[in-house]
Amino acid sequence: MRLIALVCLFLLASCAKNNKSDLHYLQDYENAKGWTGISLESGFAYSGKYCQKVAPETEYSHGFNLTLAEISNERLKKIKAAVKITCQRPQEDIFLVIDIFSPGLNKSISYSSGQSLAAGLKNNNSWANCTNELSIPADASGKDIVKVYAWNPKHQLFFMDDLEVSFEK
Repeated sequence: MRLIALVCLFLLASCAKNNKSDLHYLQDYENAKGWTGISLESGFAYSGKYCQKVAPETEYSHGFNLTLAEISNERLKKIKAAVKITCQRPQEDIFLVIDIFSPGLNKSISYSSGQSLAAGLKNNNSWANCTNELSIPADASGKDIVKVYAWNPKHQLFFMDDLEVSFEK
C-alpha cells in the first residue's frame, strides 16, 4: 500500500511540470490553454487532429501573448519561434512575427517579421518549417508583452500547426 502511494505521488509530481520552467511553449492546436483565440481546422493538421486556419480576410493569425514577467522572473535574452505552415499558393508573402510591445510607451520596442514563410514551401499544400528569432533588449521590463503570430499581408488562405516559442536566458 505504501509503495502504491509513493508511485501515485511520483506520477502526480511528474504530471505537474510547468512548461514555463523550461521556457518553452508549444501550441499544437490540440488544446488552446494559454493562447489567444484560435480558428481550428480538423483533419488537415501537420500533427494531431487540428491546425489553425487563417482565412483570407484575416491579416494576423491568433498567437502567443504573455508578459516577460509571466514567462520568467529572470532576465531573458532571446526569443525563438517556429511554426509549420502550408498554403495553396506558396508564392504569396506570410511572415512569422515576434514583437515585444511596451504598454508604458504604447509601442513596440523590438520587432522582427523575419523572411517570408511562403518562400520555404516547395509546392502547393506541402508543410514547411518556418523560424524567426529576436534578441530581447536589455532595458525590456517585465510588463512588456511578447507577441508571436503569423502576418498575412496578401490576405490569403493558409494553415499553421505546431507553433513553438522558446526563450533563452
